[in-house]
Amino acid sequence: MPVQGDQEPVRLSKNKLSKGQQRRVKANHQRRLKTTSEKADFDDNLFGEKSEGTVISRFGMHADVESADGSVHRCNIRRTIRSLVTGDRVVWRPGKSEADGVNVKGIVEAVHERTSVLTRPDFYDGVKPIAANINQIVIVSAILPELSPNIIDRYLVA
Repeated sequence: MPVQGDQEPVRLSKNKLSKGQQRRVKANHQRRLKTTSEKADFDDNLFGEKSEGTVISRFGMHADVESADGSVHRCNIRRTIRSLVTGDRVVWRPGKSEADGVNVKGIVEAVHERTSVLTRPDFYDGVKPIAANINQIVIVSAILPELSPNIIDRYLVA
């Protein structure tokens, strides 16, 4: 189960998961984090080998993942992954170019634990993550109106 830090377990519906369901989802997530698979998945013929990557953008249930060689792949996200944001390090599998004449996208299998998280307050969920694993932030400002250091403080606190 994609529990990262102090996050709650994933909910697939409005009902909360039982403790047994939470354990099974967590065990499945840990299994997906391993780079070597012990048994074949049902979709092995549609997807390539597992590899590491970084999320560079997110669109609903899709994410753009940058692989180690710098290429970008549009991937589906497994339903058991609760929170995926830009900067997350993931285990993903690329889709093969064509399977039975249909172009198959890649799939994000699991998310590694985050080293840092940039969050913002959210009315419904309390705190919402915006980006992960950040080690530097660059602030860019226009010449006019003149930059006020107080506004930077206000934005960083918010």
